[in-house]
Amino acid sequence: MSQPIFKQARTPLTVDRTINSFESLDYRASIKMKSFQLPVFDVMASKNRMLEYAAQYASTVTSLIGKPYVRGANGPDKFDCSGAVCYGLRNSSNPGFGDYTAHDLYTKFSLPTKSVNAGDLIFYDYTGDGRIDHVVSVIKNRMIVHPSSGAKVIELRPINYLNNYTKSKGGNIFPTNINWNKITQ
Repeated sequence: MSQPIFKQARTPLTVDRTINSFESLDYRASIKMKSFQLPVFDVMASKNRMLEYAAQYASTVTSLIGKPYVRGANGPDKFDCSGAVCYGLRNSSNPGFGDYTAHDLYTKFSLPTKSVNAGDLIFYDYTGDGRIDHVVSVIKNRMIVHPSSGAKVIELRPINYLNNYTKSKGGNIFPTNINWNKITQ
């Protein structure tokens, strides 16, 4: 027989599910306050949801490979770098997500990380001036979806494709996770 997660609480506490084994750590607890419930945590469900968003995002931006690159375009038939990212975010997690520049996506909707996985973003400050100039989407097998202004098309490239170019200009590379909590607000 499983035991409730909490035995006592000063504030009335309800547990929607209990932990029956180490395999079922997906639970939700909430605190009842007056006439409404305030969620306290939903750790595993939230993590699973974020992984689902990332997988759907990677799939969506992968479908853009071969579409034309046009500066300032945000879909559905042509894109620039930030337009492709915003399109992917709208179609994976938040249909109302707006259009943002690469710099705004970096400052408002990303979290720094040391390693990237499918569904993450890499930002480039080509000149080291502190302004983000470009963004690409990471997909599986260490590949990126690269909206290329030079080739005028969205390409599939190895993850390190832009590293030498960026470093040769004195720029910086910023690997990030998407902050799904901010995207889905």
